[in-house]
Amino acid sequence: MRMATWNPWREWEQLQSAVSRAFAAGSRPELRADRDPPVNLWRNENGLLLTAELPGLSPDSFDITVRPDAITVSGRRPAQTLGDGESWNRKERADVPFQRTIELPMAVNPASAEAVYEKGVLTVTLQRPTEHRATRVSVRGA
Repeated sequence: MRMATWNPWREWEQLQSAVSRAFAAGSRPELRADRDPPVNLWRNENGLLLTAELPGLSPDSFDITVRPDAITVSGRRPAQTLGDGESWNRKERADVPFQRTIELPMAVNPASAEAVYEKGVLTVTLQRPTEHRATRVSVRGA
């Protein structure tokens, strides 16, 4: 019978690999897709644009709150009910409330916020206050 030799470097590499997988792609362990809808936020010349994935919801099942420095999307995913004679084989989607508050990289005008919900994606347009927008200044000769 052949004995296996112990290689401490192999164990170190396995540990390193496990830690790398745990922290892969900068994932946030506290962010859960069943509770916290994924969002994208980017800026353009007029302000900010936010998209959030909210599949299977109706527009009246979530709320949007905009402050000058943050936006909050909150709501509740409805529970799925079973009919007579049906039983769960696997249930991963739960009836849980969700809430995401995103701090904004610039001040926005909450009164000018516009939201559209289409095909499970919420799109919110946030305008900069007019006093924060850049204006072009023409130079005259003396």
